[in-house]
Amino acid sequence: MIFAKNIQNLLKIHNSTREEVDKFLGVKYTTFCDWAKGRTYPKMEYIIEIADYFNVKTYALTDENPNYEKAYAEAFEENFNAPKELPIYKYNEKNITRIWNPSRGDKDGAAGEETAADA
Repeated sequence: MIFAKNIQNLLKIHNSTREEVDKFLGVKYTTFCDWAKGRTYPKMEYIIEIADYFNVKTYALTDENPNYEKAYAEAFEENFNAPKELPIYKYNEKNITRIWNPSRGDKDGAAGEETAADA
């Protein structure tokens, strides 16, 4: 019933219908309804696809009390594919200056300023 409860919660959060999800998954409506009502349990491949549909990690579907906010954030970070730390630039009318560069190990803006052309 944990999986079914989480599907129902995510359907409400996303204002989605069972029909929308079953079409996305390519399964019969009755199959998805059985999962959502806790009658049967899907194969892992469908759990992954359902998580993709809702843009969450799979534990948002399988954990008893998942942290949905964390599951969204982790899925976003994984899909965004950005470095953990990005350089910080200061802009003015004449140039762009990098004031922090994580690849150099600068901490707390303590780096010497360099122009974007130098970087």
